[in-house]
Amino acid sequence: MTDYEKRIADLELQLAGTVNNLGITIARLEDLYRIVERIANHLEWAGVVSRGQTIDREDE
Repeated sequence: MTDYEKRIADLELQLAGTVNNLGITIARLEDLYRIVERIANHLEWAGVVSRGQTIDREDE
């Protein structure tokens, strides 16, 4: 195997690792989105906020 072929193989492994990490990150973001959605639903149900309302943080 030439140096060029070794470098290509290394880059393929790095790319596979990056794609795997990206998949894990996307799954975590989806989980986080579901958690935030559940919190929003509870706040709406409790009458604290209404759907689509934004909450501005006051400057400290």
